Amino acid sequence: GFCVGVVEKSEIRPLRTLAAGDVVIGLPSAGLHSNGHSLARKVVLEILKLSLDDRPPLLGGSTVADEMIRPTIIYASAFAAMKEAGIPWKAAAHITGGGLVENPPRIFADDGSTELLAVELDPRTWEVPAIMKLIATAGVDEHEMRRTFNLGLGMTIVVPAEAADRTVALLASSKARVVGTLVP
Repeated sequence: GFCVGVVEKSEIRPLRTLAAGDVVIGLPSAGLHSNGHSLARKVVLEILKLSLDDRPPLLGGSTVADEMIRPTIIYASAFAAMKEAGIPWKAAAHITGGGLVENPPRIFADDGSTELLAVELDPRTWEVPAIMKLIATAGVDEHEMRRTFNLGLGMTIVVPAEAADRTVALLASSKARVVGTLVP
């Protein structure tokens, strides 16, 4: 399946006002989402030699199948809540294929209209799902894990620093948290 969004041209992000010090809010993923299913299947089924019905202790009682097909979260309600509350979000990145390496930088316009910035994430601020911890036990390189998987961070939203606490409070039911900042 897939999800399609429609946006008015005047509301297209990223805003050209991205600046060092802007805060990155993270919403957790439910698991793999659209990340690395081929690698996950190869590692779990072939390298770890688990079956879909297995319940390895690391999965806390879930079967391999349960974790492999856990549905992707659709974050539309978070954006609707921010719009209704008047929170001035500037950019967002859905962490899908390309993981934490390729997706966060997509918030930057490629037309040279913003200063040179980078996204600095603090991986200590969110929890890595058990299925990804299981995959890592097979010896998958840490960089490959970041490049392929969301590692528990399903959506990033950039807001001005002064809107960070309000955004986290508004999206508390989605387990929002500050996960990083924009840096030069």
